[in-house]
Amino acid sequence: MWAALADGDALPREIAAASEARWIWPWRWWRRNNDLPEVRRVPLSRRIRNYIRHNVLGVVAIFIALGGTATASHLVVRSSDIVDGEVKTPDLATQAVKPAKIAPDAISANPCTHPPLCFGGSPKIADRAVGSSEIGVFAVGSSQIKPDAVGPGELAANSVGSITVADDHLTGNDINEPSLDLQIPYKHAAADDTGIICNTRFDCVEGSLGALPKGGIWHVSAKIVLNQRADESRLFALCDIRVGSNSYDTAEVYNRTDGSFADDTLSLQALMAVNAGATPTLTCSDNAVGDVHGGQMKMTAIRVG
Repeated sequence: MWAALADGDALPREIAAASEARWIWPWRWWRRNNDLPEVRRVPLSRRIRNYIRHNVLGVVAIFIALGGTATASHLVVRSSDIVDGEVKTPDLATQAVKPAKIAPDAISANPCTHPPLCFGGSPKIADRAVGSSEIGVFAVGSSQIKPDAVGPGELAANSVGSITVADDHLTGNDINEPSLDLQIPYKHAAADDTGIICNTRFDCVEGSLGALPKGGIWHVSAKIVLNQRADESRLFALCDIRVGSNSYDTAEVYNRTDGSFADDTLSLQALMAVNAGATPTLTCSDNAVGDVHGGQMKMTAIRVG
């Protein structure tokens, strides 16, 4: 016990207890009378330093165990560590957001819930930067086009045909009348008298329109005034509108009274589908009854389709 006191490592347990029980003064008196060595107290800080110096590895292990988890947590950022709305555009790296990172239907085109991405409102797209090659087939429908946004300047020449226009949607106001070919293609045959007509049917041509300039559906009309010049004969005549060997309309006049000099008019009309160059004619005959005379013959042709 005295050796421990001489070294000054620590007070014996009895001395500490006596000091706490206020027996320190009797103890000091007894020590002086028995020539005991002086006991020096060691400061607490020195004792802590001595302990740490002799137990370096243990102290380091304690610090790693207590602080390692906290240090590692600062190296990983989770969603729970971020305050809502605190991630801004400058916080994102270039091209950091890929299509796979965007939820389905997160960006809609109609209605536009993201004005900076809408047409006419994006400061990120230069004017005229998006061309036809950047737009998929059928990607732009009528719902993506503003009313009255497409005018004549946006349509290519001859891009709108009859199949593109709905039935009964064009009115007179939609038609540029000077652009229409309103000239009616027709020709008149000679207007003077044709004279005595032939005895046999189809032998005599009383009038002709000449070759039609275009193929299509034509309406052909003809008129001839007939009279009998022989006093003893009745009036009889048979006329046809023909193209080549085809007869399209036939009319006749028959007066049973002999010696009648009254004029009679035959009118004919036909609707024919012919090719360009077809030549409508009017042929008449009196079947060898007297001397029937024809005159004031006229023919007209109008293309209707």
